Amino acid sequence: MMPLRPFIVHNLWLKIFSLFFATLIWFAVQSNQSDYKLSQSLFTPRLQTLELRCPLTVMTSPGSGSTFNVQPSGVIVKVRGEDGALRNLAPESIQAYVKLTEGPHVSRLLRVEVIVPKEVIFREVIPDQVSVQWIASTNR
Repeated sequence: MMPLRPFIVHNLWLKIFSLFFATLIWFAVQSNQSDYKLSQSLFTPRLQTLELRCPLTVMTSPGSGSTFNVQPSGVIVKVRGEDGALRNLAPESIQAYVKLTEGPHVSRLLRVEVIVPKEVIFREVIPDQVSVQWIASTNR
């Protein structure tokens, strides 16, 4: 077994040189990681949430002459997106609807479906179900 002093002193300059460069490399890697995180937080667009009151449409089969009462007649749609996209968003650009399938003409709760422009992300619709009541049918 080699004594400790010759183990440390042998090639001391190479060991100091290696330690110096290892430290430089470590600092370079650490600074690149923190710069990457910093640049991501600086340049990532901040998404905002917007609530819009949108009219509700009842989709029926073509030829159906029935009349319906929908309660409520509008819904609140929550969307998320960049500030610029939300500023240009109008309630008319969002489609909120219920599909009325053929069947007995009775009052029922139907699920609200929503289509939003591709610039924004759909988050939630309130209420998610509406009451649809059949009123009458017109004869043709």
